[in-house]
Amino acid sequence: MAYMESRCRAGRTMNYRLYYSIRYNNGKGRAEERAPKSKPTSERQAAINRKRALEHLTLTMNASFGQGDLYATFSYEKEKRPESYEEFKAQAKKLMKKLRRLYKKLGIEFRYIWVAERGKQGATHIHMVMSGIDSRLLPEQWPHGYITVKHMDPSGNYHKLAAYFIKYSDKTMRTEDKLQGKRYNASKNLIHPKPEKTRIRKKRAFDPGAIKVPEGWYLDQDTVEYGVSDFTGFEYLNYTLVLLPGYELVKNKPVRRKKE
Repeated sequence: MAYMESRCRAGRTMNYRLYYSIRYNNGKGRAEERAPKSKPTSERQAAINRKRALEHLTLTMNASFGQGDLYATFSYEKEKRPESYEEFKAQAKKLMKKLRRLYKKLGIEFRYIWVAERGKQGATHIHMVMSGIDSRLLPEQWPHGYITVKHMDPSGNYHKLAAYFIKYSDKTMRTEDKLQGKRYNASKNLIHPKPEKTRIRKKRAFDPGAIKVPEGWYLDQDTVEYGVSDFTGFEYLNYTLVLLPGYELVKNKPVRRKKE
């Protein structure tokens, strides 16, 4: 069979993708009935690209950040908003330079992912997930407005936050002055988890209502996605399991932490 299970651990999450692969079937077709394949329209292809960007960002964010790290928004006061892409780029570059210097001085590794947001009325922000630091040190790094800071929640599941980052980039890329040419900017020291792939029996896998949730995990219902691929004409199923509070992974097995 050419039905595959891709399992990818990212921090406190385990992402599953179940799908049909022609590659692992040596290019041979199957007698099983399938939906007709279709060539995606440009709009549909954009949606596919967006989905892939979200999947990659979610895994990277889950693997690279956690409790103790920060989600900061650097906002411009109205009268200090940049008037051009070049001006914004220079200010963003100066902010990153200041932050690198600060983290280096404190001896803390600087990990980050940031995205620009510009609304239709011109309100401009930089949203950034970053290594944990004393947030009281941040305002002096940003002379253009104000900063709001939240601590990353301890679940380690940042699917919704990643979706907001993609949404911000969508909004910004639709404005006349896009501010950035890519969806988001990231440091080179992030963790990019690699999936493990195994063949599976189709009959035991593709029912969204029959997902098995082992002890120590819970199913993030917002990540459950079942459908038929435009490319293969075969069904697929995606979902994410998240470690329950009080559990940690030891040799890829959930173990309840001992109370001190």
